[in-house]
Amino acid sequence: MPGRATSQDFAAWLELNPDTRAHLWLTCSLLVDELRAELDATDADCQPWEVELGPFGFADCLPSATRGSYDAYTALAFTHALDAVIWKLGNQPGTQPSCTMEAFAMRAVLERAEILVEELQEVLDSGEPPWWSTGHDPGAVDMESIPDLVFQDLDHEMLFMPHLDGIENDEQLAAVLGLGEELTVRGWLTPYDNATDRGHPLTWSTDPSPPSSPTG
Repeated sequence: MPGRATSQDFAAWLELNPDTRAHLWLTCSLLVDELRAELDATDADCQPWEVELGPFGFADCLPSATRGSYDAYTALAFTHALDAVIWKLGNQPGTQPSCTMEAFAMRAVLERAEILVEELQEVLDSGEPPWWSTGHDPGAVDMESIPDLVFQDLDHEMLFMPHLDGIENDEQLAAVLGLGEELTVRGWLTPYDNATDRGHPLTWSTDPSPPSSPTG
């Protein structure tokens, strides 16, 4: 089992400078804590995507147009997906999301990272001492190249565009765009056809098959 990634070796692409890697590490730590706080604040009358405590909470992580289809497992599925993409960033940088829910989680990391750059810069501009222990300079963080490194496409972004509400159920348009069921709520956890791993653990019905021996 690989050791836990640190802020120095997190997201270790050659394309990313040390400040950007440290910033992503800090972002993931904060995002997990912020979403956990929203989960703790939920009850029978208030779902996680209705709490809106954090700068980028469940209300932002999941498409608002499809909330009518969410159930008690939706937030759980997202947190599992977030765990998966954080693990990939720390241990297998270059491994892309395996399903739409993981794409949502990766999107959340990047969006929260952009917000965090502004938050940290405001601290520095105010003359207050940095509260973050990574020691990185938010002014040196470069997020521009990351989407190309972590996404095979940006189809999931269509679910966050109000003018495209309902696109996941438009079979004719989906056929034109070459989409399957990956944008439908029921397909968010289904591994992509070209996924390099088995996708989201909530879709696993059996243990992984052992690898074949060299002799078959």
